[in-house]
Order: sequence, then structure tokens, then C-alpha cells
Amino acid sequence: MEGRDNEEKGPEAEEGRNYCGGLSKSAQKKLLKQQKWEAKKAEKKALEKEQKKREGERKRKEWEERLASVSEEERGKLIESRKSLRKERMEQRSEERERNTERLSRAKECGQKIVIDLEFSHLMTPAEINSLVQQIMYCYAVNKRCREPGHLWLTGCKGEMGTQLKRLPGFDNWIIEKEDRSYMEALEVEKQNLVYLTADSENVVDDLDSSKIYIVGGLVDRNRWKGITMKKAEEQGIQTAKLPIANYLNMSSSQVLTVNQVIEILLKFLETKNWKDSFFQVIPQRKRCQSDSEQSQQVKGGENGIDSEEKNDQFESKKQCAQDSTRNRWIDTKACLEAGQLREKHPNYEPWKGITMKKAEGQGIQKAKLLIANYLNMSLFPGATTQDFGNKELEGFFLPSYSPKKKMPSYSEEPQKVKGEESER
Repeated sequence: MEGRDNEEKGPEAEEGRNYCGGLSKSAQKKLLKQQKWEAKKAEKKALEKEQKKREGERKRKEWEERLASVSEEERGKLIESRKSLRKERMEQRSEERERNTERLSRAKECGQKIVIDLEFSHLMTPAEINSLVQQIMYCYAVNKRCREPGHLWLTGCKGEMGTQLKRLPGFDNWIIEKEDRSYMEALEVEKQNLVYLTADSENVVDDLDSSKIYIVGGLVDRNRWKGITMKKAEEQGIQTAKLPIANYLNMSSSQVLTVNQVIEILLKFLETKNWKDSFFQVIPQRKRCQSDSEQSQQVKGGENGIDSEEKNDQFESKKQCAQDSTRNRWIDTKACLEAGQLREKHPNYEPWKGITMKKAEGQGIQKAKLLIANYLNMSLFPGATTQDFGNKELEGFFLPSYSPKKKMPSYSEEPQKVKGEESER
């Protein structure tokens, strides 16, 4: 019966079942997501095309109305002027293309060699491959505009990556080295000069050596493949290095940058010979923390290392910010802990209400409470948790880490009168 069912369903049904059956639920979700993304992209492209068409029609209509509103003599002058401007723009573009071609041709002879390693396409999704292709296009555009362009190489241009690159408009005319082979094969005679740039390396690049060939990993992975470029370089027995980012900037997150950012930083340095300027011009503000040019140059050790003086500065800045934003008074953390006013949060809070008071009375020791009511209006209770003062970095001052539910929206800068005794001895 099973064989008959298969025969009745036909080859198309069998093919469809094999296709769906060969994918896990996760893979099916990814496929569906990719299909939705492609459909959305096609819709967006069609919308942009329609908008561009409408804009062209609007401009043409305005031009025709303008010509219709003037005399014959003025109409001739307008048409001639428009032709002249168009010709001038075309000549400027032609001259710019010639200058770019001349600079890129010169860079192929004596420019700094920079390789983008494209052998990671099997580790990326179609969307990530598309993102990398866009980054490569941006790299070429930036290099083309540089006064001192680099000699760019694309190695491993095969498979899906090669297919996507060939779809780029004008890719065949790019003045750039395109290799289907790996850089180990294409640059075999210069293996001793290969330097793989990876954030995991312990070596720091102080200057770009024109005799070296710097390799940038062409990978968009959303941090799935950490350390893969370092591992690849070690297995191939080639040198590794990292950019001196930690010497000039404090990154808010990882020091791993996108491909186009790394390439642009290298190109900026070739022009300016200044790492700090190159980093500040390329790395977006959202990825940067404080930048102290002199203090940050003293940073040694790991990529995210910060010297003690800088830590103290950040600590003082954080304390001042907390004090200004909350308008709270300073208190002695040690005294708070000894007072027994700090307690752990408990899912059943009410049954434990007053337990520290009862314990102190039972042991016959002194008791005290914080003067929170003098400075804050608490909507629930003035009980702090040990987490509120357990952070050593915040020790020595009052930083309310209470939830917004505890604190009233308004509070006075002036101390409020507290009913009854403020403390018990």
C-alpha cells in the first residue's frame, strides 16, 4: 500500500516531501524568514523604483510648464543652459573617473596590499553574505576616493560569494585583484609577509609596513564564530596582529569591527599616519566610551585593560553623576550595615516584616534606622536590600537602587520633619 500511495502521489509530491522532510523545524523557520526577507526586499525595491519614476515625471512636468510660461527666445536660452550644465557635469564625472583610475592603477603597482579573506561563506546565512557584499562595495568606493588608495585583494571569490559579487553593478570593471584561490595560494611566494588582522591577537600594529600584506577576515557572523580568524592564522602558520584600538579608545563593547570599518581605518591611516584620527573618523560614537588621549595610551595588557588612574576617574565621575541625578545625601555604608537596616528581598515579604528588629531586641543590642524620610518620600517602605549597598564600587555614598515603585515621583531637596524619634538607642 505504501508503494502504491507513493505512485499515486507522483514524483512532484515525493520531491516536495523530501525537501520539507530534510529540514529541521529550526531550518524551516530560517528558510521562511529568509523568504519573507527577500519578499520584503523586492517590495521595497519596487517601491523605490516607483517613487523614482514619479519624481522623474514630476520634474519633467515642471520643466515643461516652465518652458511653456516663457517666450520663445527665453525658452531657447533655458534649453541651451540646461544642455551646457549637463555637459559640464558629464565632463566633471569623466575627469573624476580618470583620476580615480590613475590612482588605483598606481596603487596596484606600489600601494599597501590589503586582502579581504572571503573563505567563510559556508559559515554565513544568505542575509549575512549579502551584508558582506555590501560592505565590500563600500570598501571599494572608499578606496577609490582616497588620495593614497591601497592595493585591495579579494581572495576566495567563489561559490555563493562569487555569485553575489558578480551581481554588483560594474564589478567586472573594478580595479581590484579578484582571486578564486585562497590568499595562501595566490600569495604563496610572499607567505612570510602575510599578517592576519584579528582582535584576538596579542601583537599590536604600531605602523603599517609596506612590505607586509594585511589580511582582514570577510565574515559577518553576529559573534557566532569567535576566534575563528585567529585559529585559521595559527593553523596556517602566518603572523597575526591587531589594531591599537585600546591605546586610543575605550570601546563600549567588543573591539571587533565590521570589514568596511577595518578597511577604512587602514586607508585613513595611510593618509594621515595617525591612528587616533583614523579611529575617531571611522568608529561610530555608539561603540565608543570615554576617550582620553594621554591616559588611554598608558593602557597595557589586554584589549579591554584600564589602568588604575583611569578607573579612579571613572569611579569619581560615576559617583558625581549619581549624586547630581538623585539629589541624595552621603551616608556611611559601614554604619548602615551595622545598623541592621539592610535586608534581603524575600518573595513573602510581609511574614518577615520586623524580623531584624525582633532579633536585635532578643539579643539586647542597640538599634538604629536610616534617615531616609528626611530626603525621600517612599511610596511603600524604607527598607533597602543588601544589593543596594553591596556594590563595592558604590560604597561610601547613597545611591538608591530601589525600583521606581518604591520611590515617589517628587521629593524635596530640603530635609523633611520626621514624626516621632528618628532613631532608637
